[in-house]
Amino acid sequence: AMRPATVSLLLGVLLSTCTAAVKITRLTNASMAVLVHETIIIKCEFEGLSENKDDFIIWKKNDEPLFMDRTAALAEDRYSLSEDEHEIDGKKISELTVYNIGTHDDGQFLCGTLETEQYVGTRVKVMVPPHSHITPEVWPYVVLTGEAVTLRCTATGNPQPKIHWSRQGGSIASHVSIEGDTVRIHNVQKSDTGVYICSVNSTAGSHLSRVDMRVNDPHKLTEGVSAPWIRTPVKYMPVEMNGAVNISCEYDGNPSPQIEWLFNGARLTLAKDMVRNSIKQFAMRHENFSESILEVREATAEYFGDYSCRANNQHGEVSTVIFVTAFPSPPELSLDDDSSILTMTAMAPNGLDEFALFFRRPEESGWLNKKIIPVNKGDQTGDKTWSKQVKLYDLLESGSYELQVQARNNYGWGNKASDMVRTTVPERSNMPTASGSVAAVSSIALLALIIVQ
Repeated sequence: AMRPATVSLLLGVLLSTCTAAVKITRLTNASMAVLVHETIIIKCEFEGLSENKDDFIIWKKNDEPLFMDRTAALAEDRYSLSEDEHEIDGKKISELTVYNIGTHDDGQFLCGTLETEQYVGTRVKVMVPPHSHITPEVWPYVVLTGEAVTLRCTATGNPQPKIHWSRQGGSIASHVSIEGDTVRIHNVQKSDTGVYICSVNSTAGSHLSRVDMRVNDPHKLTEGVSAPWIRTPVKYMPVEMNGAVNISCEYDGNPSPQIEWLFNGARLTLAKDMVRNSIKQFAMRHENFSESILEVREATAEYFGDYSCRANNQHGEVSTVIFVTAFPSPPELSLDDDSSILTMTAMAPNGLDEFALFFRRPEESGWLNKKIIPVNKGDQTGDKTWSKQVKLYDLLESGSYELQVQARNNYGWGNKASDMVRTTVPERSNMPTASGSVAAVSSIALLALIIVQ
């Protein structure tokens, strides 16, 4: 008679042999790169599956089941499954089709069986064609000689596209600073006039954005004809609920431009909207430019929105927008040299309660994850300005992130920042700590004491 241990050993060998009888072969490449919105087909071949009637095929996306024995685990019609069984050799081919690929499909698609718990995978990398836009979004972009000019190109896509700046019909002057996505001209000259082009490229494609920058000399506008230029001291105007506010824009051109104001895209007329809604318009002439001013005497919620100042003559038309609200401004975001500390700055008329820090991995879409950052009285840096710094390695795991921020006051949440930022958060263990600094100082003090003795 066999001993119980021997029987158990033989039974284990038989079970392992039965389990190993199922052979899974991937019939598609180990990895594939596809453009967003395309359709993909992934095939797997199963040999010996029919010998075990209790076993069946499972499809997963990463760790999330898609199909179990032809039964859909997700209520999504983007996934379909078909199976083809060859009676001669006993092989079965299972084919998964994924329609309308999205960025959330980036990852591993796995095929396997229930009992073997063996899986083979295809790595799907979803590519998003690059897109770019330049701010300020004004065409043409008219500035005055001697001003500081900043052009910023925001690029999106997967993989992250590379940015290249150029100038139509010539080269960019040597005094112009190009820092990645940003062009800076500290003292703009007439010779800087031209069309500036932001080209973004990746393996998923390419895209171009242009801005037509025209540099005018305010002291020579009377010497000849000139397209109008326009500017505003601020882009965001904080106002208390039911408070008064003056909204102004400065402009000039030759001949003198006509000025009109729009509210949320609709034209304001003096006879109808302005008198009825307690809005007044004033005009002033300065030495080298004119100024148009709208006075809102009681800014209730219905007056919050975009006020556009538009100047035009027969040589061109320009406009600029001022956003008026009691809600916080879209935050300004900046990173330190190590990209580990994020500074968030926002304006609000009556205090700021908190920031919401949204974060995601580069391959993810949407802003599903966030952390709330409280604002204290000590964070006020100006009359209506609040600024908060956070150490990203204290909040997030290490790795690459895209960050977006929103601010809230007692009226509610304002708009998100105009541009997100990208960064790589280091391991927290790699960052200096206060205790480490104290220990270093203590060691130096001890060494000094030994030397003195």
